[in-house]
Amino acid sequence: MHTKLRHFIKKAAVTLALGVAVLTGISAAKPQTVQAADHIYKNKTFYVYAEHAVIIRSYFSDDKVSQSKLPNWNNRGYGTINIYSEGSGFKYNNKNCYRYKVEMKDVDVKNKTPYIYIYAPESEKDGYYPVSARITNYNNDNGCNVKANEYKQLPETLDASNMLFAYIGYSFTGTEMEIDFDHYQFDVSYDLNGGKGDSSSQSGYFSSKQEGVKLHSAPSKTGYTFNNWICNRDGKPHNAGSNYYPNDWSTGHLRNQITMTADYTAKPYYVSYNPNKPGNASSNVQGSMPSKVEFRYDKPQNLSNNSYTLTGWTFTGWNTKPDGTGKTEENQMGKQEVDRLFEGGNLNGKAELYNLLKRPYEKRRAVNTH
Repeated sequence: MHTKLRHFIKKAAVTLALGVAVLTGISAAKPQTVQAADHIYKNKTFYVYAEHAVIIRSYFSDDKVSQSKLPNWNNRGYGTINIYSEGSGFKYNNKNCYRYKVEMKDVDVKNKTPYIYIYAPESEKDGYYPVSARITNYNNDNGCNVKANEYKQLPETLDASNMLFAYIGYSFTGTEMEIDFDHYQFDVSYDLNGGKGDSSSQSGYFSSKQEGVKLHSAPSKTGYTFNNWICNRDGKPHNAGSNYYPNDWSTGHLRNQITMTADYTAKPYYVSYNPNKPGNASSNVQGSMPSKVEFRYDKPQNLSNNSYTLTGWTFTGWNTKPDGTGKTEENQMGKQEVDRLFEGGNLNGKAELYNLLKRPYEKRRAVNTH
């Protein structure tokens, strides 16, 4: 009996040992299942490197569907997330960077999801903004009291509508994170205001150097002299070829909001009146007219009243050529309104008007043939 009992106990021990070995093998072969718990506490410290100064704030989300985020993790009874700026001068990936220390203590990642919000300080007006947060180093340790064998890392978090949030919850195992940047842009469009020239749009970048864009050269417009570009944003004149930078900018992109409109001054020209005595006239033209009257291109203005007279001849109008083949301004009283006698040419152009005279029709006397 005792022999049988000892044999049974020995057999049971072997069976139990084999079972433990099998269970151990299974456990090692499969990823560990995350245990169900009311709280999962995360204690982890990591560093953020940024070529430009940034501001980092803690955020949280308790909405698993929309993942809407609210500021300030601390003071809510779910642990603390403290961010410390350690200044500049840290060499990282061949860049001179600022470094920030993020310290998570007893952060309950089971009940809420933690994030850090990264943005550029607007006060410096440097024009840059963070567009991505990349996990550059990680150690496969989530820092939690409940762990898994493997973690799927999201290596990069991209900017969405200028709101850069980086996930630092349960599966986050990063030890170092690097911020990439871009610059806010502005566009400049042109209105040539009836002139001819370069009307292509330009793009510039905001920066502390305020380099801006070089404005287009002066357009041309018949009868006008270009003055400058008038900016719709500040209402000020800007010289052609000068540097333009929106000094009133605070933050964000300025797209399709800046227009430079060409401003011109109508060129002056001077009208003189020629009596234009006909070659077959038997007497001289009498009277006098102004020798020089200023007109402006495209500015309607009346011609002077005709004061010339010639016995036996009738005034029929003014013409830009003495033989009447030029531009005729017909008005018996000489009050024709004109705006473009001078068609371009140099500034201070001249337009000489010639008196057109017509001899009245003369009836022949009847001859008696009887």
